[in-house]
Amino acid sequence: MPGMKTTRSIAGFLALALVGVSPALAQRAGGPTAPGGRGGPGGAGEPPPLEAPFAPTGVAHGTVAAVWYPSPVTNAERRMRIYTPPGYATSGASYPVLYLFHGGGGNEDHWFDSGRAHVALDNLIADGTIEPMIVVTPNANWDLPSAPAHSPAAADGADAGAGPPMGLDLAKAEDDIVNGQIRYVEANYRTLPGRENRAIAGLSLGGGIAISVGLKRLDLFAHVGEFSTGLFGGVNGAAYEPFDAEALWPGFLSDPAATNALLEVLYLSCGTEDPRMSFTAEAAMALQESGIEVTLARFAGGHEWSVWRDSLVDFGSRLFR
Repeated sequence: MPGMKTTRSIAGFLALALVGVSPALAQRAGGPTAPGGRGGPGGAGEPPPLEAPFAPTGVAHGTVAAVWYPSPVTNAERRMRIYTPPGYATSGASYPVLYLFHGGGGNEDHWFDSGRAHVALDNLIADGTIEPMIVVTPNANWDLPSAPAHSPAAADGADAGAGPPMGLDLAKAEDDIVNGQIRYVEANYRTLPGRENRAIAGLSLGGGIAISVGLKRLDLFAHVGEFSTGLFGGVNGAAYEPFDAEALWPGFLSDPAATNALLEVLYLSCGTEDPRMSFTAEAAMALQESGIEVTLARFAGGHEWSVWRDSLVDFGSRLFR
């Protein structure tokens, strides 16, 4: 099945679309979507109002730190944020790790500043919905050291630049993730060993990074997710382009039994009003027809934070079980 291309109508994948999604999430009503998506096309901008589990409660809190790690891409230090779960400082326990990427126009701060991921993690760990884990949010603008406010140029009072470069550079992504981020995290944090204790996911542009690197490097990741990526089509009215998984990851489709044995979670999600939705569903259907086990989740809304927050909750609840 070269290119994973199918010609199904939207009606053909409706039965697949809510597989495994909790009723509470499936029934949530999304708010109106501004041009580009409420919260911005890549996770920047004004987020939607806070709802459980993203509203603060009195549960024990984890810690979010900013760290600088040596990058093989820039040959300099780059900044990322790291969430450690409640009790990390005193328990002596080791934890699995989720590497979680922002979208286009975003940076390493946005999953916490706009996405409120740390608040949800605290609440969902407390009620047992998700396993305690470390969550790393890198900066996916590979030629930049950090969010503009934290760049060396900004610290020196110089112009930090108008904004991040756009586009997928998967060679840089893989190099920085594997030889920079993972190496630093596992040298400096108490992490559980092995691919079964690593996950990778992201929203929009970051979703394309996560699924591309994650599925190429199944030697490192057993859990791979994307939220609202345009990798399959639907960006700016673009027609569906066949997504050739076998060309990107030889053996991925030709030996589905081996692929399924390696993947504990393969997760695709999108908003019902997002033009990427039909293309994401086509890709999921094609994967299933090739024998790949995949979860496709639909959430009310467009290209916006309400969808990405719900996706994080749903995906996170499936990890490290």
